[in-house]
This record gives sequence, structure tokens and C-alpha cells, in this order.
Amino acid sequence: MNAFLGHLRPPRIGLGRQVRARVVAAASLALAALAVMVAAPASTLTPAANAQAPLTIRMSYQPVLIAAPLMVAMEKGYFEQANLNVELNVVWQSAELMAAFASGNMDAAAGGIGPAQMNAISRGILNPRLISPLHTERPPVATPLTVRKALWDSGEVRSVADLKGRKVALNSKASATEYWLYAALATGGLTPSDVDVVELPFPDAVAAMANGVLDASLIGEPNAVLGEQNGALVRLSEDFIDDFQVTAVYFDSTFAEKNRPAVEAFLAAYLRGARDLEGDGYRSPENLMILEKHTKIPAATIAASRVPYHDPEGRVHVEDFQKLNDFFVAQGVAPALDMASLVDLSYAEAARRLLAEGTRGR
Repeated sequence: MNAFLGHLRPPRIGLGRQVRARVVAAASLALAALAVMVAAPASTLTPAANAQAPLTIRMSYQPVLIAAPLMVAMEKGYFEQANLNVELNVVWQSAELMAAFASGNMDAAAGGIGPAQMNAISRGILNPRLISPLHTERPPVATPLTVRKALWDSGEVRSVADLKGRKVALNSKASATEYWLYAALATGGLTPSDVDVVELPFPDAVAAMANGVLDASLIGEPNAVLGEQNGALVRLSEDFIDDFQVTAVYFDSTFAEKNRPAVEAFLAAYLRGARDLEGDGYRSPENLMILEKHTKIPAATIAASRVPYHDPEGRVHVEDFQKLNDFFVAQGVAPALDMASLVDLSYAEAARRLLAEGTRGR
């Protein structure tokens, strides 16, 4: 257990135009005037691809705050300005997501990298390119371990150690969230084998605690604060991870390589969304309304939430993802992988360059 705890720790872009000049030459009294249309070169500020139909990117996500930059970029038109049609698809279970990638029905994902993804990579079902972190957890974490309020009020559960033998939920087994659960339980000297682990999406877990059929759960914001306000739960632990990444934005490598300029433009738009959330960005009325639309949770509730950190530069902690793989290998649920080989930092470099140049499109 101690070993485990030690392991944790613009220029405006135009649509393009042609300048036509009419040249009239009089060769003789017998010849009529002749008009010749001569096209001038296109503006260097004009992305040639804007003449093309928008590229569609099918991306999975979960409508919780760790995916906020996607929501902001979508609703503020950043993807549209990049000539992209981004389809956000809600997928809660890792198995469902892997099936979507295997069938060619998903191009990209924003979420955890856990055993399901690692096994799919080993089997050749998934060949991802990790191009950016989705979020970084810092205390107080945006995915706390919570307990049913009735158990707290009765005094039956006042510490993580008190969860021994009880039913505890996470949103998806064989996912990065499982690492969260190990980390949280370890603060009380427990492992997942000491509790009855069940699988429930965050909103369903809140409802299950409210109904008295679930004892504890990891709950992502803003569902955690909603459960608090509704009297369903109490935060039990929210400092079990510090400056650690287990979620990422990743693309099918074939799609990314085939459409590299578009993926770079996508990431630039995503990072614009992340930058809009810096400082007090999570509390701005415009952003709150966007988050309310996607999460279906009132803006006032979101404003009271703990918020995740989104690196505005898209810097990936490669070592965190390797530690994650090493951890799941030790648990016997994932194959050993060289996680650095899955990360491509050049997309973020290109995205930062696009943002510095003020480029909005491809």
C-alpha cells in the first residue's frame, strides 16, 4: 500500500477573393473591344481548405466538467471557424467506446486511458495518437470519492477506512477512473478487493445514493456538487491525486495522419476553449450557460463546483500515462506498453503556433 501511495503523487481569416481586371485592347478599327478577366493571387491569410466542405470528426466524451474545453469550443464556434464539423457523442462505458473504434464509428475520444484502451491497443483494435491532456487533477479534485449522506450523518462512515465491505461505484470499470478509486481507497488503507465495486454512470450513482441502494462512489463534477445540494452525498476524500493526468484527447492514428492539418486546427480550437476557462473563466456567465447546456445541470450549481485544470498549452505528462500503465500491469489487467510511443507532442506544437499566428481555419 505504501508503495502504491508513493507511486502517486488574429489576423482575421477571410473567405478568399479574386480581383478581376478588364483589359481592353484596340488592334484596329475592324476589331471589337476584347475584355480579359485576369485573376490575382489569393490572399496569404486565406486558408485554401475553407473552399472545401467541413471535415467531420466523430468524438466521444462525457458531459462532465473535465470535458469543458470541448463544450466551450463547440458552442463558441471555434470548431466551425476551423472548418470542422465536430460531432460529440456521449459514451460512458469503455467497452462501448472500444467497440465504436473497432467498427470505424469513432474517430477520436476525450477521456481516460485505462485497461480497456490498453488491451485494445495490444490487440490492434485501437491505434491512438494522444495529442493533448483532457484535464489534470489537483486538490480539491473534480472527481471526489463521496459517501451517502445518511451514512455520514449516522456516523457509520466518517473516513475512507469505514467503507470496508460496502458497495462503492465508479463510472466505468477497466478505465482510468479505476486508478482514481485505487488511489482514493489507499488513503484509508483499503484496496478495491475490500469493497464491493459496481459500475454506474455518475448521474445514476448520485440517484442510487439518494435512494439508499449505494454506499459510496466516485462522482465527477458538476454531479458531485448537485448531489451535495440535493442531500444525497458528502465528499469523503478529494485530495488523493495531485497534478496527475489520466485523461487525454486522442485520435485514431490513421485518421490523424490522413487529416493532420485538420487535427492541428481541432486542437487549436480545443486549446482556445481551455484558455477561456482559465482564471475565473469557469464562473463567467457565458461559459456557465454553455456548461449547463451540456451537463443538464443548473449554472448556479456548476459555479459552486470544484473545477478541473486544463493545460492551455496542451502539454502531456507522458510519465503519468506510463505510471498508469505500470500500475494496471501490476494489477494483472493490462499489457505492458511504451506509452511514450502513443504520444505525439507535435500536434500541440502546431496548435500553439496556429494560436500565436491568430489562425482560425485550416
